[in-house]
Amino acid sequence: MHHLFMVRHGTTQWIEARRVQGATDSPLSERGIEEARCAAENLNHIPFDAVFCSPMGRTRQTADIVCGLQAARPIYLDDLREMDFGIYEGFAYVEPPQGDLTAWMKIHLMARILIAQISGETIARVKQRAVKAWENISAAQPCGRVLVIAHGVILNALLAHLLPKIEYQAIKNIRLQPCALTELHVPGAGSARLVRLNDCDHLPAGGRADP
Repeated sequence: MHHLFMVRHGTTQWIEARRVQGATDSPLSERGIEEARCAAENLNHIPFDAVFCSPMGRTRQTADIVCGLQAARPIYLDDLREMDFGIYEGFAYVEPPQGDLTAWMKIHLMARILIAQISGETIARVKQRAVKAWENISAAQPCGRVLVIAHGVILNALLAHLLPKIEYQAIKNIRLQPCALTELHVPGAGSARLVRLNDCDHLPAGGRADP
């Protein structure tokens, strides 16, 4: 069985500027560096058997800080990289509509999602990468304490793969915060048990950064 810990990278300069980042990289801000330090202190008592990380710059930065107090060194997996949002990369972030949507709002939202996937990467492809990443993680480390440092969308896809469907449906709309901690016990894909989700208690000001 795996005892799995997931950490999203720290706040970046583009997050603070509220710009869309996915395949485009942006370095950690001062806040993001401090968040990573807090995550490192929070996880320091856990002797990880393996650490897996997205190869992107913002996750490498986070991993360097988090793993600075750990014996385990990160193993970089390309399938853990963030979703490519296509033409929306670098554009101002737009909050999803809240509450009841009009027909026009629904059409506009669906159009944005479709354009992002046509010009970048489909959600289906991200889910495939999440499954492949977990297969590689399990092959390299068949059991034990594992830390994964990656991005919001890919971590959400990984949760969808590992949790029972009914449990995932209850949490799928939660937006993982920078350097928030999610913890699971994983006997196998589709049967994981959630221990904690999007835990920000160790972070400055509760860890709210978005998007």
